[in-house]
Amino acid sequence: MQKKIEDGDLLRLVSEERELANRLAGMRDRKGEHESALTKLDQTHWEVVRRIQDITEHLHRATNELRKVTDERTGRTGELRSLTADIKEVAKQLRTLRRRIQDSVGQDVCPGCGSTEIVPLTYGNPVADFDDDESSVNGGCCVNLDETVCCSDCGKHFLGNFDKWQRAQMDSSKPETVLEVGGEGSSLAIVRQRNQRRSWKYWCLRDERTVLGVLPKDELGEDFVLFEQSDHVDKFEDALLRLDRFPWFSFVPLKVSAEFADLVLREVERRGGKEAAVEWTERLKGH
Repeated sequence: MQKKIEDGDLLRLVSEERELANRLAGMRDRKGEHESALTKLDQTHWEVVRRIQDITEHLHRATNELRKVTDERTGRTGELRSLTADIKEVAKQLRTLRRRIQDSVGQDVCPGCGSTEIVPLTYGNPVADFDDDESSVNGGCCVNLDETVCCSDCGKHFLGNFDKWQRAQMDSSKPETVLEVGGEGSSLAIVRQRNQRRSWKYWCLRDERTVLGVLPKDELGEDFVLFEQSDHVDKFEDALLRLDRFPWFSFVPLKVSAEFADLVLREVERRGGKEAAVEWTERLKGH
């Protein structure tokens, strides 16, 4: 037979039961909060892991690229050193050859003091260890074509005999026609000639003087120019652009330098079409 619980004890047990139930509910709430927080931490953890993996892959690729760039830089540095050494050697050979030619055209004499201790002038920023034998003098950054040598005794700069001879050789070069076309009583041409620096200069010619044999001069008008020469340009292509004042591609080709034949035919086709290029090709074969 069970022992009867007193009312006081029963109330106390009910109170404890309620307290335990509240504690259990609170613990379950906290457990849910911890589980939710753990889920978020797991998501953050895997996001960080993925980011680390991406960064690692990028770092790996960047490392490979850096290794390639380093290898290429090392190779180019070696080539640059070799090229610098070659330039130094060729420069010395050039100075030696220049002195030999200079000796053949006459000894330089300083116009200021009469000394024959003359050395070449070089222009531009000096390169370290480029000229250890002190066989030349740097003349600064601004090139002066009339000052190519220097007197070691008084420091005067002047034009050397070798350069005078070289200029005479350059001036003796004759102009040459590289493109000539003809049309009804007129002709167009592109002419070139080397300048004092041995680079080509191009210019255009328009010659309509043959019309004088057909038409009296008074019928042409006082302002009509029979012969015209353009300014000089540095490239053949620029001279072609100057000819575009006239439909030169429709004229009869009289002369085309082999050096520019392919370029001229392409420009003829671009301006006059394939038929014009074919006609030019056939006419040039007959020359």
